[in-house]
Amino acid sequence: MPRLASYLRTYLRQELLEEAIVRNLDPFRRFLDTVGLLNGQLLNKEAIARESHVKRTTIDHYFGILEDTLLGCFVNPWNPSLKAKESRHSKFYLFDSGVVRACAGLLNQHLKNNFLGFQLETLTLGHLRQYLSQTDKYFPMYHYTINGSYDIDFIVQTKKPVMGKRGAIVCIEVKFGKKYRLEWTKGMRDFCAISKDEIKVSM
Repeated sequence: MPRLASYLRTYLRQELLEEAIVRNLDPFRRFLDTVGLLNGQLLNKEAIARESHVKRTTIDHYFGILEDTLLGCFVNPWNPSLKAKESRHSKFYLFDSGVVRACAGLLNQHLKNNFLGFQLETLTLGHLRQYLSQTDKYFPMYHYTINGSYDIDFIVQTKKPVMGKRGAIVCIEVKFGKKYRLEWTKGMRDFCAISKDEIKVSM
């Protein structure tokens, strides 16, 4: 735990302040706190700006800093126009589940299952990106979310549809719990029934 806190302090001071990437650390700290708490959830940049007490235009700049310093990445929405309520909001994941906890200020607190679920998604995404990079498989990655209903955490497009031929995707659903629940497959089963792509499923 002390190492995570030290890592965050070092990043803020040496990487950002001393390199003059950020002039004032206080608003960036508040931004990081909010990003840590909302890690892996649908982005609402207006809400993040309000919670961080930072201008909306500054939020884009701050997310750009996190991407440029490899502290996190966006997962964009998959919109095949299969249903009316497909979300068009991206998600943002920090690169490490421990850093998520440090940013959120939860190093010394017991974590609830819903937060641990997003932690597990973060860990899975990190391994997935590492595998794709090491095997030179630079497939685009998305999430699929039906507002108010369900989401599929990661969709990897392994083949684009060309000249009337079907595309191919791999769907990955990440769940945290002590026991498997059948309702966890509801969204995946619904999506498989309506998708026009060739699908491989992993849970």
